[in-house]
Formats: sequence, structure tokens, C-alpha cells
Amino acid sequence: MRDGGGVTQNGCYLHKMTPALDDAGNLNSQPAMDAGVILQGAYDAEGIARDPCSGNVWVADEHGATIMEYDPTTGWPTYRTVPVPSVITGHIR
Repeated sequence: MRDGGGVTQNGCYLHKMTPALDDAGNLNSQPAMDAGVILQGAYDAEGIARDPCSGNVWVADEHGATIMEYDPTTGWPTYRTVPVPSVITGHIR
């Protein structure tokens, strides 16, 4: 994931990386990275987690203190969110 820096909406990109591993499972060269998709509506993405059940990704965005689910193929949000506790939102720069 490439952070948008909080400057403009749609400035964050999600890239798929394919590691090049040797027979022992060690990284033996720089991973290949695709051009990426724009995370629609994201400003300043700071964290990401892949949902193993749906294949979607959950993205924490510092702008607005949100955690939202995105389709990693299209970059569009599913509009499912996770509530962010006030103990967190009260300490965002």
C-alpha cells in the first residue's frame, strides 16, 4: 500500500507484490510489483490487513480515523467499517 500523505482524496494505491523465493523459501530478488489500484476515497492510509475469508483488505486511514473494507481488485470500498474507539480517535494528529 502506498500512502497518499493526506493531501488529496484517492491518493493511496494498493499494489500486489509477488516475491521471488528460492527453494528454501528465502527472498532471492526484489519482488515484482504491479501498477496498483487507487483506493477510492482514501486520503492517508496507514495500515492494512487482508481478510482471509473474503480476500478483501481492511485499511486504516488517518484522515477521519476510519477502518474500511476495500475490494483489492477494483480499489472500491465495500462501505463496511469497523468502529474506531475514542481512545484512538482522540490522539490522532
